[in-house]
Formats: sequence, C-alpha cells, structure tokens
Amino acid sequence: MFQIQELYWVQVVNDTGCINRDTVNVKWFRQPQLDESNLNVAPTTCNSSTGAITGLTVGGLDPMNYTWKNGSGSVIGSDLDLYHLPVDNYSLWVSDSAGCTFLLKSYTIKNVGDSLILSVDHQDTHCNIDDGIIHVNATAGLSNMLMYSLDTSNFVSNQGLFTLLPPGSYQVWVKDSLGCKKVYDGNPVIISRLPGPLAIAPVIQDETNTLGNGSIQLSASSTSDSLWYSIGGTPQLNNGFFNNLSANTYTCTITDKFGCDTTFTVILKNLVSIRLQAIAGDGSACLGNVAVLPLQANSFSHVSSFDSRLKYNKAQVTCQNYLNANPALADSLQVDLFPALGEISLTWTGKNPVNLPDGSTLVELSFASLLSGQDSLKWDISPGICTFLDSLGNVIAPEFKQGQVRVYSIPQGTIQAPESVCEGSDLSLIGIYTPGSGNGPISYQWSGPDGFTDTNPVTFLSKATQVNAGEYILNLADTNHCQSQVSVQLNVVPLPVADFTKDTVYFDQQKEIQARPGYAHYSWSTGDTSSSITITAEGWYKVTIQTIEGCTTVDSLMALYSFVPLNMPNAFSPNSDGKNDVFRPVTLPEKVKSFTMYIYNRWGQQVYATKDLGTGWNGTIDGNPAPLGVYTYIISYGNSAGEIKKKSGTFTLVR
Repeated sequence: MFQIQELYWVQVVNDTGCINRDTVNVKWFRQPQLDESNLNVAPTTCNSSTGAITGLTVGGLDPMNYTWKNGSGSVIGSDLDLYHLPVDNYSLWVSDSAGCTFLLKSYTIKNVGDSLILSVDHQDTHCNIDDGIIHVNATAGLSNMLMYSLDTSNFVSNQGLFTLLPPGSYQVWVKDSLGCKKVYDGNPVIISRLPGPLAIAPVIQDETNTLGNGSIQLSASSTSDSLWYSIGGTPQLNNGFFNNLSANTYTCTITDKFGCDTTFTVILKNLVSIRLQAIAGDGSACLGNVAVLPLQANSFSHVSSFDSRLKYNKAQVTCQNYLNANPALADSLQVDLFPALGEISLTWTGKNPVNLPDGSTLVELSFASLLSGQDSLKWDISPGICTFLDSLGNVIAPEFKQGQVRVYSIPQGTIQAPESVCEGSDLSLIGIYTPGSGNGPISYQWSGPDGFTDTNPVTFLSKATQVNAGEYILNLADTNHCQSQVSVQLNVVPLPVADFTKDTVYFDQQKEIQARPGYAHYSWSTGDTSSSITITAEGWYKVTIQTIEGCTTVDSLMALYSFVPLNMPNAFSPNSDGKNDVFRPVTLPEKVKSFTMYIYNRWGQQVYATKDLGTGWNGTIDGNPAPLGVYTYIISYGNSAGEIKKKSGTFTLVR
C-alpha cells in the first residue's frame, strides 16, 4: 500500500450543553521510488548534443507522468529515457494518480575531456545589502583560459569570483577556450538572504515600590559581530542591559551593523511590595580614605528584634566602626566587628515593636580602604543566621539586597623638570600621568611661588627670576575626585655679575681690572682665566663668567690712557722776536680736562695766573716788563680719568 489512512473527529460543546461532532479523513501518499539499477548517464562531446540518460524505473501510484527539466527550468521531455542532450543539469519530476508531484533526482551531462569544477563556495547576502558571493574553483581540461557563468549564457573571465549578488538561484557553468562547457553537479547554487538579529526573550526585572529599580536585559542571535540595543533612547553597542527603569512600555530595537533590526515592546510593571527588605547600601572611597555604607530597610513594620550578620572582603576593606544608629534602635543596638574574618554582627531587641518609614537607615558602617577594586557587602543568608521577628515573635522572611564597596585607585604621576635654571631662561615643567592609575580623564592643577597656578599638564615659565624659585606642586585628580600630589624644588641661579662700575676706565702706565671673585670660571679676551687682570694697553676688555651650574654672563669695558705728557720750558725770552716769547706748558690739549697755572717771583709774590691752557705769561707785570731772573710756577690739571695732578718748578726769564 502506498497510503496511510487516519480518521480524526472533533467535538464542540456550547455554553448551553449542546454537542456536535464531525470527522475528517487524513491520507498520506508515499513518494514514488526511483530505481537506478540500470542507470546510464552518457556524456556528450564539446559543443554537441549526444548525451543521454537511460535505464531509470519508477515505482508508485499509477498512472504516473514524467517531466524532465533542464537547468533553466524548461521542460525538455516526458519519457524516462532522454537522448540528444547537451551539457546541462537535468531534473526528473514525477506526478502520480493522487495529484502529488515530486522531484526525484537530478543528473548532469558532462563533456568528454571536460574541465573539472573542484568546488563552488558561496556566501549568503545580509539584510538590506546585496553582498552575496559565489566562488568557482575549476581546472582546465583539454584547453585553458576558463570563463565562468551564473546564467548558462553570459560567460566572463573573472577567475570564478562573483560578488555583490542578490538572493536567488544561480546556475554555475565553466567554459574553456575551445568553447567546451562544464556544468556544476550541485546546481542550482542558492544565495539566501540572511535574517536580521533574532531577539531572544528579554529578561525583565519589574520596578518595585516606584523606586526606579527596574531593568531590561536584551539579547539576540545574529550573524553580525556588533549589535546596537535601544529602548527608545541612545543605542548601546554590544550592551543590552538597561537599568534604573521605571514602570512603562518600552519600544525595544536591536540593530546589526548591516542596518537590519527587530523591534518589539516590553511592558515593565511596578510591583508594590510589603515584604521587609534588608538593604546593604553602596559606598565608595579613594584608596586610603574611608567609605561609609548605610544599612537600610523597607517595610520595617512591627519588628521587635533582629539578629543579622554581614560579610565583606577583608583584603580590600576593613570595618572600623559604626555610626548614626537610628534613634528608634539606638537603645539596644549592638554591633560587633570581626576584622580577621571580614564579618559584622548586628543584634537588636526593642522594648516595643518598631515601625520605620521606607528607606530608613538602621546604622552606617565605616570601612577603611586597603586595595582598589570593587566587592560586595553581603548579608549572610545561611539558614538561621539573619532573623527578624515581629511583635508576636513570628519570623519575618526578609528580602536581602547586597551592597557594593568601591575603592578607587589614586592617580599617580611625576614631574619632569630641571633642578636648576639660569635666571632669565625659559623652562617647562611637565606633569606625567602614570597610565592605569586613577579613573577617567585626569585634571591637573599647578601651584607655586609668587601665586603661580596653571591647569595644563605642561606649564611654561618665561624668563625665570628669583621670585620663580621654590617648590612647585602638581595636584592630579580623576573623575572620582581621587587625587594625589607630587612636587619639585626649582632653583633659579642668579647670573654672575662682573661688577664693573664704569664702562670706561683710565690708566697711566698699567691698571688692574677686577671682576667680582668667587665664580667657577673666568675667560678674558686676553686669554686670562683669573678674576682680575693687569692691562698696559688701551682697548676693549671682555670677560665671560660662569657659575658652577653653567650660568654665564658676558661683560666688557673700555680702557684708555689717562697719562698727560706735560713739558715745561726752563727759560723764555719775551723780546717780541717771535721766538719763545710766552711761558706755557707744551702738552696735548685733548688730554687735559682742567688747568690752572700760577707764577711767583723770587720773593713769593704772584705775578701771573691763568686757567687757559692755550694762554701763557708774556713776561710783563701790570703791563711793564718783568725783571730778569728766576721765577716759580705751580700747575694743577685734570686728566681723562678725572684725577687732579700738580706740577711745579722754576724757569728763567731772559731777554
């Protein structure tokens, strides 16, 4: 038998008790059976139609009709045996007397000496993008220079790589340079449209007591390595968790990197709870500081006593103390600390049952931070450890919420700066943050001498002076307000001073020039390396002075002769012959800055005086010729250095 018969019935009863029944007969017809015992698939020769498919028999519900179709889907015959076939894929379809049609088998007619299709790989398209790929890997047979086609007719020379394909059914053919064609046995090659992200049932945590504590966890299966999750706001990359939600209807969208998405709604409810909640709150601190965590309660109604225990990571924090006990509990609240175990015990028995508003703090716990990181403050929910009793002594089964202790690492850094700078130099102080310390963006705050402040990692001082010397402090702070300080002492070295009081000095025969002593090194333009030199010639004298820190000053002065060559005659003859008629000095007038001359007779009486270097005594007294004899002169004059020189002597007046 080629059929299976089953009878199914259905009974319907309405709300008045009336019954009706009906039946349906379901039959199943088996697929015709193909016998290939005598099958012969004969190939054809290049570009001819000499192939054949013969020897097939089919068993099934007679009468049966046969239909052969080629690779293009065209009907080419209705007999089981086919002749005069070119290269192609051929499929056999059978329709039996029950009206069922089946695809029994497909066969391929090949060329003699055919090219060989080694493999055909394909890649499906993504949603919204026609990016399908078919790659044909073939070797030549009797010829070379293979060409490839996906539609039986249009052959291209593309090394068998077809890209940017839309979804569809493709016929893979290969043709060599002689025109011989090869059809792929596995035709048709199906390019499918890959589905977009498939949402997995979301995990929903409803809001309780209008606390805004609901959450939605979205997830999806997808061929994309990146998914964007949204519940109506800004999408989150590869993160489908949304918390701190209030009761509402949320439109959820999951989008892959190809722009494919799936959208659905999630209803978040508000659950009003009357069950006592024991809540260990959250707390945080920068490493080395104290974190304070509250222990709170909701629905704390008619509670007469409790006995509880909490645990924490003793390697990260240690509980030091408790504070701010609720006044309703302070009369008999007992808190015992066990730092070695990382445990805290709290017990309380009231004189009367206590009611507290939701969110009331029972007590606060103070923790000293030891290591950076995050861990839980956990209620010990082992049986019989945490118990709450009501006014009748009945056990209240509370809900426990664990807390989080966060200890933030401290941002660390160093300062790159010179120990000393020369006065007048420019310098930079560079704050270097230590990666991995602190959290988030780092802010910089400099402070230093003379009211100096700056907020840049690199700060610049232009032309440093002594007021810039001193301690520079850099404060590093992160987004958690954790901070640290580093400092550097800056020495501003005064430039050496030559201490020349004048730009020009005067000398007679020689002179010592002295630069301020005590510096590390001196270099004169004369080649000398001591702090002072003795000069004997006019000119510019330059000295380079250097401190032990390498700070350098260059100074110079001009040295000029101050010697005045003053020659006095020992006699003169004022006889109006034009020769030696006037008594006066013989000198260089430009060397003399001031001048006075007095002449006295043998009895000490002044007979002549002048301040004019160019005017001498003409040998008269009150207009009368002076007597012959010996006279005395006294001369005062100033040289280029401003020094006053004196000179005196005698001379003879003759006629």
